[in-house]
Amino acid sequence: MQTFSKGRFTEAIQMLKPISVLGHEQIDSLTQTVKMQMANITPGYGKIITYEYVGEQSIKDFLFKRIYLLQLEKFYLKFTFTIYKSSLGWTITSFIYNEEIDELFR
Repeated sequence: MQTFSKGRFTEAIQMLKPISVLGHEQIDSLTQTVKMQMANITPGYGKIITYEYVGEQSIKDFLFKRIYLLQLEKFYLKFTFTIYKSSLGWTITSFIYNEEIDELFR
């Protein structure tokens, strides 16, 4: 999130390659999608200000969901990472960003 919040989208997404269940081609595709979406978002939402760690939910000691908010000048984006601990180690099984924050207020 630190790298992403500095506007280095390609570098941030590429950091997922060694720790994600997604294949390298899928991450490369995701990189292009994120770059395009962020270019479309910033004119309306403003520049990135910072990010905040919101919290974590877990199931035992093997499945975690970490949530961050990316703060922009006029809006925000919620980032959710699902992290799984298998016999092979930790992997990111899901990476989602959107505007849905209702669950954060429960």
